[in-house]
Amino acid sequence: MKRSFLAIIVISISLMTGCAVQGKPEFHPVDLSSKLQSGEYVQKVDKFLVILDASGTMSEPHQEKRKLTLAKEILSNIHHTIPQQIKLDGALRAFGNTVLPFSSRTDLAYSFAEYSITKNLDEGLKFVKRASGQSPMGLAIAAGNEDLRGRNGRTAVFIVSDGVEDDNPVASAEEMKRLYGDSVAIYPIQIGDSPAGQRTMEKIARAGISGFYENADNLSTPEAIADYVEKVFLAKNSDSDGDGVPNEKDKCPDTPKGIKVDKDGCPLDSDGDGVPDDRDLCPDTPAGTQVNDRGCPIEEREIPLPVSDVPCLEVPKTLKGVKADDKGCWMLESMLFDFNKAVIKKKYYGQLNELAKTLKKNPDLRIIIHGHTDNIGTAEYNQRLSEKRSSAVLKYLKRRGVEPKRLSTVGYGYSKPADSNKTKQGRMKNRRVELEPMKVKNQ
Repeated sequence: MKRSFLAIIVISISLMTGCAVQGKPEFHPVDLSSKLQSGEYVQKVDKFLVILDASGTMSEPHQEKRKLTLAKEILSNIHHTIPQQIKLDGALRAFGNTVLPFSSRTDLAYSFAEYSITKNLDEGLKFVKRASGQSPMGLAIAAGNEDLRGRNGRTAVFIVSDGVEDDNPVASAEEMKRLYGDSVAIYPIQIGDSPAGQRTMEKIARAGISGFYENADNLSTPEAIADYVEKVFLAKNSDSDGDGVPNEKDKCPDTPKGIKVDKDGCPLDSDGDGVPDDRDLCPDTPAGTQVNDRGCPIEEREIPLPVSDVPCLEVPKTLKGVKADDKGCWMLESMLFDFNKAVIKKKYYGQLNELAKTLKKNPDLRIIIHGHTDNIGTAEYNQRLSEKRSSAVLKYLKRRGVEPKRLSTVGYGYSKPADSNKTKQGRMKNRRVELEPMKVKNQ
């Protein structure tokens, strides 16, 4: 769409200036696509409105060209430098552009609605024919307020002019900012070197708050244009967890990769039970049902006994490498995890299968699965990793026929090491899971 819009500007240059344009050096834009493809930058503008000065003073020369010619060249170069991955809507409004030298007028050469309709291109291409008439810049900006009405998204408003004006453009810019707030940024580009014009354009930039002033003389090279386009259209990627929600709007900024999130950046909870979908083993729980930490219904008649009152069950002889400590916990000493992993190794499947059989033979037994890590990495990251390890054991036991309501998990990160984290051997032992049996009784 943006190619269609700025084609208007390119061809209008030839309509206005004839052979003068044909002789200008070919512009070779800097390719900014890689910055978007790498994820280093993201698009920050959804649409743009160009307010182009075509008044009488824009027929004056500057740097061996007419000001209007320079203005159109700048806009064309900006257009060709915008990465093609960016999808934009655009509109062009001009002021001046009249056969009557003392008239004040502004016209919408190409609207946002027309921007996506290629059959209307010819009308837009023929529009800006001359630099003449008064300079009602304030009137044009005020009309731009109406152009933006009902248009959602972030808008860059370019005001391309020599800064000579016949009304009060600063007040109109202030009104635009009042109406549209942070969704609009104003970017005045001055053509020429009039000190009074510069003061006016700088005041407009200050009124727009989030935009900035630039002189066209500083946009004479492809590199300068690329730097300008990057500042206006792109932004550093501020989505640290990669969930599609920017950090400034993300209420859960450390969501693990691959987890579906809502508009606030938090894991989805489809059944509204307070347990995120990625941890919910009973994802269709009816509304209002009391659930455990895995999202499964809690049976009201089941009352856990304190762990201190629960004797450990006899460990089956077939379950090798497992022992009960003096606290009643089963520690799977021989079932360790690789660094930064939460994947159960195949060699432990047999042990877990025997454990599942034991649980099914003892229906009054519940198990709390404790996940642990070593101390490499942040506390937040290791907390999530410990939860993933305990969840991996839970999911395996569930697949082997153990009811989810009899299983619960907890992660401790690196807060409860079994050995010293100062040695490689100690850290290996800390990447573990412990099982805590808990009996229940019926009232």
